[in-house]
Amino acid sequence: MVASLREKKISLISSQDMITPIHASRQFGLYNVSGESPVNLATPLWHWGKFYEKIIRSILSGSWKSQGFSDSGKAINYWWGMSSGVVDAVYSKNLPASTRRLVEYLRRGLISSSFHPFEAF
Repeated sequence: MVASLREKKISLISSQDMITPIHASRQFGLYNVSGESPVNLATPLWHWGKFYEKIIRSILSGSWKSQGFSDSGKAINYWWGMSSGVVDAVYSKNLPASTRRLVEYLRRGLISSSFHPFEAF
């Protein structure tokens, strides 16, 4: 597969978000395949404990609004993003310094809500 990617001049791959114990490899997150073996660059990090803690705290405080399965067509969002600490990004020392600075700048913007990636310009 790596040879086929090289022939097509493809060097960056975004794959599964984590290592799977059964088939452990370096092919997870964003990685570079231009060398002999994959080099990880970055991956999302899911803090499931914080996610479940937030749900349980909202249930205990009475602020949880059970929407159930409605036919209203309205999407229910149970996800929290980077600003809540539930989602983060981990990047490798193999990432070029200028790219690390840009990633960190965007990461801080997402956390502070000063950067909105899906906002129209």
